[in-house]
Amino acid sequence: MSDIETLADIAEASGLDRQNSINILNDKTAYTNDVRVDAGIAQQYGISGVPYFIINRKYAISGAQPRFCEPSDFGVLVDITLSFLIGFFG
Repeated sequence: MSDIETLADIAEASGLDRQNSINILNDKTAYTNDVRVDAGIAQQYGISGVPYFIINRKYAISGAQPRFCEPSDFGVLVDITLSFLIGFFG
């Protein structure tokens, strides 16, 4: 999808400022540095595809997950991490 007007419509429907979205879409260098930083981090983690989830810089889930992997599974990892932090800093 590369039609700027369609993308601007989607951005606006999502609550983003339409004109700001158009300006960013027309600026080929917007966020270039951010993308390079993210790519560097991905390389450090050995990420070579998407989707890839990193939770608390400790847990990694690579690739599309089967249907039985629900969002609540991510909650379990968060709960485990919070329990550890509470126990550690208690």
